[in-house]
Amino acid sequence: MPLIAGEIDWDGAVVSVRVGVSQNRRMRLASAGFVVPAEIPLRLQLDTGSHLTGFPTAVYRALQITPFDEIPISTPSTTPGQVCMASQFDVSIFLDAPDGRTRLF
Repeated sequence: MPLIAGEIDWDGAVVSVRVGVSQNRRMRLASAGFVVPAEIPLRLQLDTGSHLTGFPTAVYRALQITPFDEIPISTPSTTPGQVCMASQFDVSIFLDAPDGRTRLF
């Protein structure tokens, strides 16, 4: 498992990542002669206790992808005993490490 070192500032454990289309989508687009959307650079706060990762909807629009499913989730703002539905997207995430890119997902 990669070790991430750096300052934890007012915003928390913030890292630079790039979000792109999934590896399968990238290969299919390229093999069909379509342009592969550019990866989107983001600065994110790490939450090692979360089993989900979310991005602004603008990221998915820029990558030209749509959700493949929905899952029920509970959030701090969800009424106790209730869930809200969240869209699932298939993406690749790369950590912009000082010694090169590291594939996270």
